Amino acid sequence: MAKTADMRRRILETAIELFAEGGMDRVSVREVVAALGVTKPVLYYYFKDKEDLCRAIFARYADEAGRVLGQAASRAGPSFEDQVTAALAGHLEFFKSRP
Repeated sequence: MAKTADMRRRILETAIELFAEGGMDRVSVREVVAALGVTKPVLYYYFKDKEDLCRAIFARYADEAGRVLGQAASRAGPSFEDQVTAALAGHLEFFKSRP
């Protein structure tokens, strides 16, 4: 199971790097597997297609952003202004940590 999770993580991280450099539309599955040093069937074992891979990347960042925002909200005061300030600080923290 750990091997499966590790390969899935490697695929996601490699795709994130390539998509950040070249754009999701211009990077092919072939380029992702070449960068990983695996075959297409390996990628397709973990992800149905490129769209599924993109959804997994978005879900990963949505989960991370939710955690960061939740932490910021837990540190906020009770007023509306405190909550908005905490939310903005959480967004800023998230994006600064993931350029």
